[in-house]
Amino acid sequence: MPFSSRLFCTTFGKFVWVCLQPVFYALRPLFTNPKKPITLEFVNSAIQITFDLLVVYFLGEAKIKREKFISTVVCEHIFL
Repeated sequence: MPFSSRLFCTTFGKFVWVCLQPVFYALRPLFTNPKKPITLEFVNSAIQITFDLLVVYFLGEAKIKREKFISTVVCEHIFL
């Protein structure tokens, strides 16, 4: 019996598949049809990292964590 047959016939195996299937689905195009990144993608990444660092520098890491905690608590109360 192949490994995949033994893994996916159990409840645990099915749970692992359900949890990892979105990862497989997201990564599949990188392996089936790989493309070289273009210059604009590197520029975009540099701008994003710079913006993130500026936010941390000007707002401070503690304030960002506090705001994230507050927004999480508020969202939990809204959706419960």
